[in-house]
Amino acid sequence: MVNNSNLGLKNILATVQTAPTLTAVAKWLYTSQPNISKAITDAENKYGAKLVNRNKTPISLTPAGEQLLLRLNQILSLEEGTVSEIQNFQKNNRRKINLAFFPTYAPIFLPNIYNSLLAQHQNIEFNTLSLTTSEALAALKDGRTDIFLGRNANDPNILSWPLFTEKLCFVISAKSSLYDPSTFTRTITTEELTELQKENYIKWSKETSFIDVTEHFFLLNDLHFQSNLTVDDYEEAMLCASSGLGITMTMYETAKFFLNKNSHLNLLIIPEKMAGLEISVMTLKTNNKFITQIAEEIAQHCRTK
Repeated sequence: MVNNSNLGLKNILATVQTAPTLTAVAKWLYTSQPNISKAITDAENKYGAKLVNRNKTPISLTPAGEQLLLRLNQILSLEEGTVSEIQNFQKNNRRKINLAFFPTYAPIFLPNIYNSLLAQHQNIEFNTLSLTTSEALAALKDGRTDIFLGRNANDPNILSWPLFTEKLCFVISAKSSLYDPSTFTRTITTEELTELQKENYIKWSKETSFIDVTEHFFLLNDLHFQSNLTVDDYEEAMLCASSGLGITMTMYETAKFFLNKNSHLNLLIIPEKMAGLEISVMTLKTNNKFITQIAEEIAQHCRTK
């Protein structure tokens, strides 16, 4: 069961966001206006901050009230998840591991991780997520995930096990003047980088740290691309490039895994000294010993992949 006082306060603050008066809040929550006022006052005394602007209509949450509502939602979600996990463990004696992957990494690394860990821990049950590094950090800290495999994050609250440096590459199709039918991958030259600027570059709009990496690389190398196509994320950009709609930059392991059977493509690899992503397995330092042990074992299995 979730904390009833937290749930009650969360419902009041959420209703304040849409109700014009405290009387309306009380009506919508099937209670009295004095009860609503007392609950808000008690919370304001507890947290030492004004939570609701009550002196004008419509009423509204203060910035402190908005932040508290956000935190209450997170707390209640974590409580509900904890109850579910403990009940599930009691029913089938399994330990559930929430494992998050950098986008596109799950199909590359999960088969080896899954089979190896199940051979050692028959009572494990996996739940996987696809998260960017910033999303994963937030999920690790609020308990929505236990372990993350992706771009390393320098955070004092995180334990990490380095795996490898992810190379970056350009995906070009047979329509490109740089296409070479005799090879699938090759290291890009300075001259080819200059020539690539004549091609249409496929951008993506989803905010990720990978955008920062690519833009930093372009800036350092004085590269200026023309673009008439923007898609949602870099996976979609990669697939569009493989269809001949332009070129794009992506992670080498991802491109090699998903595009290796395409004989009409080239992957032009950027030297590690010019650009790369440090990939690690991460977990929260305060996680229990079992989660930390599993994270370390995942790192070991990935290094021997």
